[in-house]
Amino acid sequence: MEDAESCEPLDLKDAVYYWKHLYYEVNKELEEQLAASREYEIEMELAAERTKQQLLASRMEIDNLKKELEISKHRLFERDNESFKVISDLQAELKSASPNYQKVKSQLRELEQSYDDLERQERVTQAYLTDLRGELENSLEKNALLELENGNLLLELQRFKDSVDNSGYLKKQRSI
Repeated sequence: MEDAESCEPLDLKDAVYYWKHLYYEVNKELEEQLAASREYEIEMELAAERTKQQLLASRMEIDNLKKELEISKHRLFERDNESFKVISDLQAELKSASPNYQKVKSQLRELEQSYDDLERQERVTQAYLTDLRGELENSLEKNALLELENGNLLLELQRFKDSVDNSGYLKKQRSI
């Protein structure tokens, strides 16, 4: 444009032609700029629409994540409550079972002592029975010896009686 202004037209016809030509070129540039601007505007609108869609999708995803977070918080709260209840129940059960455990433990100790006493009594009884068996065997042996001796004495007695009877018979016969 500076070139166009620096060279001034010589006559009116050339001036009109010059200015018309300049007008058309500027107008053409303007149309090209407007077309490029419209294309750019369309691209920007499309980009804005895509961004808007992405933003909307992101917001929906954020909303869904918030809902999931709330659901998860609710589940966690419920599980915490359930866990607390279970722990409380177990603690109460432990508290009530503890005296029973101590009682059973004490009874078990007493039973073990009784069992030990019974075992000790059984050993004493076994020893006593062993002694009694020994004494019984000794008595049986003595009894057997005494019976044998008694049998021998009875035989001797019978012999003696027989001999006495024989002697009395002989005396009778001698006296006759």
